[in-house]
Amino acid sequence: VPVSEETKKRISDRVKERIKNGKHKGWQTRNIESYPEKFFKQVFINNNIEFEFNRPIKKRDLGIDCNSNYFLDFFIKSGNIDLEIDGRQHKDKDRKEHDVLRDEALSKNGYNVYRIKWKSLNNEKGKQYIQKEISIFIEYYKSKVEIMKTIQQQQQQQINQTD
Repeated sequence: VPVSEETKKRISDRVKERIKNGKHKGWQTRNIESYPEKFFKQVFINNNIEFEFNRPIKKRDLGIDCNSNYFLDFFIKSGNIDLEIDGRQHKDKDRKEHDVLRDEALSKNGYNVYRIKWKSLNNEKGKQYIQKEISIFIEYYKSKVEIMKTIQQQQQQQINQTD
């Protein structure tokens, strides 16, 4: 699902204005990890969940006529899950529109997109919210892994029947 040129220009103009006003540092390298990303890496390690951080997916491979990539915050192969941790930047109207188009393109191509809105852990309410979201995600992860195992078993049975 291509993003309109008008939307791309609005996003670009908005970012340029934020850079000009000192509210945005400009695009940084994707190798810099945010605190939420570091936090969720540890969550995965603590729960023995294998993941790939910032996995690039070519938009062209998703059927989009574009040479750039989407980057999956956390790709979990065993459930074909793209876990996205959404910070403040995802509240922007244009960003929300972009996220919807991105998620639709990934979902149509077999990815299970799951988003968690990040909240600060500086207070009890934020800590409780993140703990709850982690618990919900872990259950989601387990269900997707079971579905993938079932599909693989069915495929193996079909292969065995044709032999």
